[in-house]
Formats: sequence, C-alpha cells, structure tokens
Amino acid sequence: MIKVCLFKISLFVVVLLMMPVEVMAGPSFSCNGSLSSNERLLCKNNELGALDRKIADSFHALTSMLNRAAADLVRSDQRLFIKQRQKCRVHFRCTRNVMRARLKVLNSELSHEQALRQQGHDVGQEQEGLSDEERDDSPCGPGFSVFEGKCIHNSELEQKQKIGNSQPLPPGKYGIYVLSHEDSLRLDATADKLLFTQNQAGDRHAPKQSFFVVYQNGAYSITDLKSGLRLHADGGGDKQVSVRYQPHDDFTKFRLTPALDGCFHVQTVATGNYWVWEPNSQVIVVRAQPAGEESMFCFMAQ
Repeated sequence: MIKVCLFKISLFVVVLLMMPVEVMAGPSFSCNGSLSSNERLLCKNNELGALDRKIADSFHALTSMLNRAAADLVRSDQRLFIKQRQKCRVHFRCTRNVMRARLKVLNSELSHEQALRQQGHDVGQEQEGLSDEERDDSPCGPGFSVFEGKCIHNSELEQKQKIGNSQPLPPGKYGIYVLSHEDSLRLDATADKLLFTQNQAGDRHAPKQSFFVVYQNGAYSITDLKSGLRLHADGGGDKQVSVRYQPHDDFTKFRLTPALDGCFHVQTVATGNYWVWEPNSQVIVVRAQPAGEESMFCFMAQ
C-alpha cells in the first residue's frame, strides 16, 4: 500500500515538472492579500497570468533603455493600462484584449529603441579612424552619408535613390527648418511639448534642435535627441505635432515626399495629413493638404 502511494506521488511530481512553464506561471504580482476582482482573475487564469508576466518583462526592458523623461511617460501609460484592465473586472475576453493590445505597444516601442541603439552603434563603427574635424562636418566623413545606419559614398547613395524613392532621406541626425521662413524647428520645454518655431527668420545652417531620423517598415520616425521622445501628430484634437504622447503607433510614423532639394512634405501615416507651419501660432499642425512652402520642411544633416 505504501509502495502504491509513493508511486502515485512520484508520478504526480513527474507530471508537474513536465507541465509547460507558461501554464505554471502566475502573474507578475503576488496573489496573496487583498486583490481586486480583475487581479483575482489573472491569478486564477494561466493564460492571463502568463500575459501579465510578458507585459511586465517588456515594460521593465523598455524603461531600462529610456532616459528619465521617456521612461516616466511609459510608466504613465502603464498606469492607464492597468486602470483600463481593472475595468474589465471578471470578464476574460475584455481583459485578454486589453492586455494583448498593451503587450503589442510595449514590444513595438522596445523594437524601436533597440533599432535606435543599433543605428547609433553602426554609425559609430563607421566613424572609427576619422578625425574630429571630419566628424564635425559629417557623421561619416567627407563624401559619405548615413544610409540605413551605415556610411556609404554619396555616389552610391544617389544610385540607391534613383532605384526607388520610397526612402528619400538617409537615416541619421538632422536639424529641421521650415522653408517659408528658414527658422528651425524646436520643442517647447513646457507641458505642451509642441513642435514650433519662433516666427522669426533664423539661420538655417544653425538649427536650434537636433532630431534623429530612422527609416523602418516603409516610414520614418523622428525622435528628439534631447528628450528621447518621438514626434507625434495628433489626429483628432488640436491636430498639432508634439511629444506629449509616447505610443509608437502610426501617428508617430511619417512619409517624406521630396519637394525641393533637401526639403520634403511630411505626411502622417495614420491619417495621411501633412505637416504645415502656422505663421500665427508658430506651431506645426497637420492638414489634409500641403500648403506651399509652409508645408516644406528641410532636413540639415549634422
């Protein structure tokens, strides 16, 4: 009788050890103590518990890569997500949909940050051996430009651009100015965080702010180097370009259509609307149609 019991116990242990880790894994938080109805659902359901762990892993990986300002925005988004998830209460499908959407956003942002770091790493390798003077003149040295994170000769770049116009601007570090006024774009340091000019003719060769431009999956993202935040074109409210929002969705993806030499129409992927400089407010807004030189933005490589 004892042998039979021992056999059953041993068999149970073997089966338990053979179970997939995801099935055994609970959520990222403790299931002890006082919990909300939604948290108890995560503790009881293996699929939701595993989803919660994936979200926590992606969240911690992303915030560890960002500077303080960018990480604080991601944390704010995470708190909003948790509130939204809690509203689902004991409803499985609602909870799963909210969690899957959040995981997709976090993984997208994480991939973007990893791509940014790889771009900087590749360009840094290409610059080894250049003098300080050459680095100041160009990220890659005289006669070369940054293309897809690497330094290539300008003649090769011209040939690539002749083959296809889907990527008209090599990725890299740029200052941006509006053609109609030649004043460079900058970000407001206040709570609005709007993209604007000072409505006074500036020196286009001395841009006031630097942006990192990356081409990925058929569109560009434009990141403010100082804050580490991506430019976002509001599609519903004030229709202004800012860094008030951090999600890496199609509102932070832009197509560049050549207008003049070095100048482009900037189009939001999510809505198809174009950047336009507003002379009265001095901010950059999005409109359904381009508007002459006020919708032409010139990128100066740094």
